[in-house]
Amino acid sequence: LWCPGNPGVGKTILASIIIHHLRTLVNQTKTLVLSIFCDYQSMTAQTVVDLLCSLMKQLVQDNGLLIPITSFYSQCLRDQTRPPFADLAKTLSQEFKLFHRISIVLDALDEFIDDNRRREELIHAAKSLGDNIHFLVTSRDITTIGLLFEEDTRLDI
Repeated sequence: LWCPGNPGVGKTILASIIIHHLRTLVNQTKTLVLSIFCDYQSMTAQTVVDLLCSLMKQLVQDNGLLIPITSFYSQCLRDQTRPPFADLAKTLSQEFKLFHRISIVLDALDEFIDDNRRREELIHAAKSLGDNIHFLVTSRDITTIGLLFEEDTRLDI
């Protein structure tokens, strides 16, 4: 679900309310609610890998340390490297298979820097993590973002 809206209409507040509501509905251990909040002040610091790492961190915080993630993290510490994108996506995809339903709320996609089509890379990476993932994305109504969701439901805010 893509929810575009003008600046100041309350997209971030709505995203926060939706996250809270989804978390109150979670009464099964096989359901997961994750969130990503993009920030224009951190545009240059936010990368696709950073946001996927944020999803992994939330997964661990909500469900405890999972052996594949612990192993993956230990390898990165040992090698003193950031996790490679492909390995990170593969690990998340494997862990997401343990859940029946995953909801990811991504707020302010327009505030994620779009040099070299990074928004497209982020959305394609997120959508490839599993068939059990449901997305809600907020952003300003920007044509290039709309093209990323042309096959998805749109709800204007």
